[in-house]
Amino acid sequence: MKNKGQITGLATELGMTMGLTAAGLIFLGLWVGRQVDNLLGTTPYATLMLLAAGIVIGQIAIIRLAIRSRNYLNDHEDPAYAFSDLGGGWKTAAKALALLALPVVMRLIGLWLDRILKTGIVLSLVLVIVGLVIAVVGILESVESLRSRSDEEQAS
Repeated sequence: MKNKGQITGLATELGMTMGLTAAGLIFLGLWVGRQVDNLLGTTPYATLMLLAAGIVIGQIAIIRLAIRSRNYLNDHEDPAYAFSDLGGGWKTAAKALALLALPVVMRLIGLWLDRILKTGIVLSLVLVIVGLVIAVVGILESVESLRSRSDEEQAS
């Protein structure tokens, strides 16, 4: 039988990780949505869409974490530290958060350039669109990488 102290510690860590991941993605979606709405004057549509996207992505992230944790615990009879190999998950989450924040950063750069060059909001819009495209492509590549890694782990 597994050590009850280890199981309790792992469950607590898993719960905290899941909660913080979901909350962070939801709040990031809300914040980015408000920024996009303020920039484009589309209140509340971008906020609602990005909030919903944050909720969905957060749920997918915690479900994947739960499945990986369950698989890890089932495969290892005596885990010393079940989440020691999940560093890649943190890196992936940090990359996703950075990609989601990219349009906002691009907007700030665009606003700064618009003020200097007196171009209205042209550069802001162009840079936000570029940031969105880069973010979507980057997130899709990350998802595909996770899928292929998961498929390789399942095959072995």
